[in-house]
Amino acid sequence: MLRFLARRLAWTVLTLFLLVTITFFMIRLAPGDPFSGEKDLDPEVRLQLNKKYGLDGPLHSQYLRYLGGLLQGDLGPSSKQKDFTVNEILRSRFPVSLRLGFCAMVLALLLGLTAGIVAALRHNSPFDYASMAGATVGLAVPTFVVGPILVLVFALKLGWFNTVGFDVFPRDYILPSLTLALPFAARIARLARAGMLEVIHQDYVRTARAKGLLERVVVLRHAVRGGLLPVVSYIGPAMADILAGSLVVETIFRVPGLGWEFVTSAGNRDYMLVMGTVIVYGSMLVLFNLLVDLAYHLIDPRVRVA
Repeated sequence: MLRFLARRLAWTVLTLFLLVTITFFMIRLAPGDPFSGEKDLDPEVRLQLNKKYGLDGPLHSQYLRYLGGLLQGDLGPSSKQKDFTVNEILRSRFPVSLRLGFCAMVLALLLGLTAGIVAALRHNSPFDYASMAGATVGLAVPTFVVGPILVLVFALKLGWFNTVGFDVFPRDYILPSLTLALPFAARIARLARAGMLEVIHQDYVRTARAKGLLERVVVLRHAVRGGLLPVVSYIGPAMADILAGSLVVETIFRVPGLGWEFVTSAGNRDYMLVMGTVIVYGSMLVLFNLLVDLAYHLIDPRVRVA
């Protein structure tokens, strides 16, 4: 296990290094710069701005300077939000996206696992057909349709939630979390159903039933552990996607999260903020994939890590 962790951590460092390197040169080679929108900038002013934000000198020296600051935990200043550093922006925005993503993932797991497991146990029943039809609709209908519908019904018609604002937890998190969770819940339901259908016909499940164990014991203790492996493998990238947030969801519900900052920083050519958000998202992705590998070993003893 320790050798596996050491190897995965080494690959994690290499992956993040390549991610930072590729992203750095891609955004620097794109047309324009953070000050392209400024009108009639004096050459001396532009020179001072480039020096302040580390954009002066050859590209390779800018890269080495950025890596040096990154190793010290300094992500640099924001060229558009001039009163804040990238560290301060990420520190203020990330908890919002993290809280929203956590709520969405909990909802997705509750809805998806319940629908998928029950549909597998009641294979070819009306519930099976209805739940899979609902999962198909959940995958097909985009969030920019679901979000406004939820706002129309639960905020405008019923008055249960605010139409604008994102201040009170958990009330203001319910609608955006549900909107963000539905497509992931649909995928989880389909994966859980497929995994359970494959497992419940295995010999060890038949043996458990032949021993006279209660059906709930057979399902919870034997079938679920193997049947949910496809779901476990999906949770890693799904959690990273959810934490990254959705621009549509954050726009509809005015969520001041990290996803909105990422898109606006890319449009504004805020190099440092783009790099910071990419590093956060990349770190989350490799971290959750590592946790998935470990969860595989814990859930199914047949899976070995070397």
